[in-house]
Amino acid sequence: GSRSGSPAYIAPEQVNGKALDGRADLYSLGVLIYEMLTGQTPFKADRVDEIIAKHLHERPRDPREINPGISPELARLVTKCLEKDPADRYQSAAEVKEALDRLRDRAKPGFFEGTEGLLRAAGIVGVVGAVALAAILLFGPPESWKRSIAVLPVDSVGMEAVNPAFLDGLQREVRDRLSGVPSLRVLPSFTVSSFELSGKTTPQIGKTLGVRYLLKMTLASDGDTVEAKIYVYDARKNVSPKPMSYVRELSNYRALQDEIAVYTANALGVELGEEQLTKFSRRGTDDIEAYSSFLEGMRLLDAGGEDSINAAIAKLERAVEIDRDYPLGHWGLGYAYENLYYSSRDEDKDPAVLDKLYEHLRRASELDPSIAETNLGLGWYHFNKLDNRSAFDSFRKALQLEPKNYLVNRDIGAFLMSVGLYRQSVRCLKKAVKLSPRDPLTWCLIAQCLYFLGRCDKALAYVEKALAVDENDRTANYMSAVLLTLTRHLDKAGRRIEALERLDSTRHTVDFLREIEAALRSGPGRPHDFESGQPQLSPQGTYMYLLFGMKDEALANIRAGIEGGLVEGMYLYSYPSLVKNPWYDGLRDDPRFEAILAGQKERYLRELKPLEKF
Repeated sequence: GSRSGSPAYIAPEQVNGKALDGRADLYSLGVLIYEMLTGQTPFKADRVDEIIAKHLHERPRDPREINPGISPELARLVTKCLEKDPADRYQSAAEVKEALDRLRDRAKPGFFEGTEGLLRAAGIVGVVGAVALAAILLFGPPESWKRSIAVLPVDSVGMEAVNPAFLDGLQREVRDRLSGVPSLRVLPSFTVSSFELSGKTTPQIGKTLGVRYLLKMTLASDGDTVEAKIYVYDARKNVSPKPMSYVRELSNYRALQDEIAVYTANALGVELGEEQLTKFSRRGTDDIEAYSSFLEGMRLLDAGGEDSINAAIAKLERAVEIDRDYPLGHWGLGYAYENLYYSSRDEDKDPAVLDKLYEHLRRASELDPSIAETNLGLGWYHFNKLDNRSAFDSFRKALQLEPKNYLVNRDIGAFLMSVGLYRQSVRCLKKAVKLSPRDPLTWCLIAQCLYFLGRCDKALAYVEKALAVDENDRTANYMSAVLLTLTRHLDKAGRRIEALERLDSTRHTVDFLREIEAALRSGPGRPHDFESGQPQLSPQGTYMYLLFGMKDEALANIRAGIEGGLVEGMYLYSYPSLVKNPWYDGLRDDPRFEAILAGQKERYLRELKPLEKF
């Protein structure tokens, strides 16, 4: 979603209610570049009206005062974007791109080709890379990130006897620290773990994961000390500088995590600043027993299942019992309660679990407000409490904290889909999928948004992308079967239904889809009895009624979906999903549909439109 409506990024002319054009977006871009280069937005205050007043009347501080490494030319580019009068800014995105290209031309040859070029050009292009990343918002993403890295699982000797969770924790903590570098794309850990990498060469691993660089760590321990060797491979060239070695007391694990992250950043020619390391220091604990309990709890959560979730809660409660001021401990415990809440059926959800979730996430936020994932959890808490405005505020804060965090973009996309803002959801989800294209769930969420808008053929194309990632993903197979049925590709639908049956999908689901497929083969447009059960309240069910010409049933389904409120985690039939949906063209002259549309438009203007501007 766009940042241009957020107070931190709003253009002066937008505050004054003047006509807007592309130059307002260039102002917001200037704020974002400024933030990337300095670590802060140009105008800060405790109240929104104070921030807006600064946008109107105060000149931003020269970014070179905060980051002396910024060149004068780059500083001028940023400040020109931030001019109060649109006439004094660049007049088009093309002009910004020309200025950006001139800065790139100043970089020495080879900058974009590898680490050696990065180091040679570090005086100029370290910041140019940040501008290039910001420019993605206007000019589209590059074909590939020039500096992208995967943190591989840790190889070890002797560590399993000490604490197997420590290995997962080291991978997680180093990855999180590197994710704070604006010009570096760091692959999420679950994406790395979703591939079988054993037996592959370094170039093959890089190609499989879609990254240029690989961080490999080997650890050996005698019980009290840890010896670590760190390799940063250029996967394309299959080379690594001489590995860095560290010997540390196991109890000094936090220093080890920092040192590995800093060494890796330096090897890539990027800077991991002291402020970023301090941020992670605030989140942690010096008590290794509390840290071990946290790691064991998170490992249990990764295993999934109600028994593992309850065991994880016990471990995480122990962590915050040992260190009551442990931000990550409270975040992990809140996250565990979130998992417990969502693992229950709607009729079995316990409000007390939701309250526990809030208690620990709020405490984590009090101890360290910079954890983006805490704000995601608080966003879902408010959503489940039916307070979408507060949910919006929490999700927006998460995005401001970590705009290139894959989970942040995915969760915001899921939230926007849940409230019925499907086009805005797709924009966020597409950002997420660029950051981590190997998660079938994100492709499926995009597909769901599109088919709720009635664009079933396009939705099917995104489901195929999910299946290309994991052909056995149940959600993707189910959505493919439904969409192939709705688009009357019945032979393909039949094969997909067979695949669903092989994946042990529920008998009811398979029988229902087979019934619909057979009925369509015998001739659509005639009313159908639905012997295997009535269609769902969701648009999928309404589309099926319409396939058989059952307009009264379709309208009743829409009304029931709206009156149901939050149905299986979603508000159904929002105005944007009704107004131009081709599936409903045959209903538009019906007064009942006109009344539904008018009511949903009123709700959209009152409740949803304010949530559009991330």
